[in-house]
Amino acid sequence: MNSNDLLKTITNAQPKPEATTKLAKVTSISGGTYVQFYGEDTPSQMNYKKIASVGTLAVNNTVILTKINGSYIITGRVS
Repeated sequence: MNSNDLLKTITNAQPKPEATTKLAKVTSISGGTYVQFYGEDTPSQMNYKKIASVGTLAVNNTVILTKINGSYIITGRVS
């Protein structure tokens, strides 16, 4: 194994860092805000909080979520 192959092996063995920002579509606003993250097949079962400046959300709105203290918070809406 040459040094380039070794480097590729080591790099591929490292866990990929989780994104700190994700896009999602609002799936429900009944009893909280529920979303389905882009690239995922099923909606999240978690109720996500939002910052006040996001305003009122509706089903099918695209939102930006930012990871803060181990959880995601809705920090923006894409229009």
